[in-house]
Amino acid sequence: MVSIVVPVLLLIGVGLVMARGTDPAAAKDRDAANTALLTNSDLGGTFHETAHRSFARSRAGIRVEDAIAECGAADNVFEKDGQAVVDSILQSQNGVSAQVIAEEVLIVGSPPSATPVLDAIVGTLRSCVRAGLAKSQSTVGIQLQLSPSPAPDIGDRAAAFAGSAGFGGGSAAIGILIVQQGRAIAFLMAFDSTGNLQGARLESSMHTLLGRLAPTFGP
Repeated sequence: MVSIVVPVLLLIGVGLVMARGTDPAAAKDRDAANTALLTNSDLGGTFHETAHRSFARSRAGIRVEDAIAECGAADNVFEKDGQAVVDSILQSQNGVSAQVIAEEVLIVGSPPSATPVLDAIVGTLRSCVRAGLAKSQSTVGIQLQLSPSPAPDIGDRAAAFAGSAGFGGGSAAIGILIVQQGRAIAFLMAFDSTGNLQGARLESSMHTLLGRLAPTFGP
């Protein structure tokens, strides 16, 4: 199942290209965002991390190289004031059941800069996800359904998506939350065959993440 999630996670902040010389303030943002990420203990103790990346802008800025054209609009907006990106994938496997959390935090220079980034991500998310899945040979035959859903009252602004993925006679639920808090944009995607990571549990996980981001990036 991780082969399905990885292309989706990489849609935002993928292929970050850095010039020499990391900006010191951006490095502090990166480190603070890293400490905010959800861990195995936050999710019940049955998960393990399968991927983790972190980037801070150089003094020359930050540039995103993405081979998926449908994701380009969000990448372009983020480049204008992007400071740092951190992300990880956590997976739990129990027999034929699997649960995956994909999380990403994008940091920009100011709260006003975060708003258009969130808008661009929301506006392109479904086409971006579909294009990413279509591009990956490991996801051939996946039937994806993904639609906007009511967003919880969380952070400064929030958007939510819900759906499912069908494959090989099976299916899995997908829930996505995207929240702006101050100058941070937090992205959580729960992908699981049990449905237990959806709804209130996904919202609770986002509350945990936002609580850790608030001291540095704004309530």
